[in-house]
Amino acid sequence: MRGDMDTALLEAELTRLAEAVLYPPTPHLATAVRHRLQTETTAPHPRWRPRFASMLATVLAALLVASALTLALSAGAREAVADFFGLGRVRIFRLEGEPPGLRLDFTGTPVSLSEAEEALGLAVRLPAYPEGIGAPDDVLLQRFGQRAGVVLIYWRTDPPFSLLETTGSIAK
Repeated sequence: MRGDMDTALLEAELTRLAEAVLYPPTPHLATAVRHRLQTETTAPHPRWRPRFASMLATVLAALLVASALTLALSAGAREAVADFFGLGRVRIFRLEGEPPGLRLDFTGTPVSLSEAEEALGLAVRLPAYPEGIGAPDDVLLQRFGQRAGVVLIYWRTDPPFSLLETTGSIAK
């Protein structure tokens, strides 16, 4: 019963307070909406923005397709992008004849594969091709200033080949 009296008293106080507060007059909602719709439809609409955005999107899409085609078709472009981003890659190529000034003897200290891994500070990766190639015939450790390189030599393959592994780039 006491709660009902408190609620009734609060309601009476709020009603008196609402009558004492002055509010601005409320405009007729339908008239305000109609006026706003008429002014927005009669105002000139900037049509260049959607056309400009679609033209810009078309130009950007064409540039993206042209870039993708250039990278897909041009080995030089792929190498330039890889060099720019510093991406490491393996280059395997055959030469028609010997390049001038090529040394036919290998220099370096003969070591075991485990000694080479210790000098590099990482596991030496052996080739998986040709299939069943196995361990190298000779392993040489080479020093290039502060860097170390390991030369894996395969004499028993046809043709014989060698691989150089290092922890970073030595020179271009």
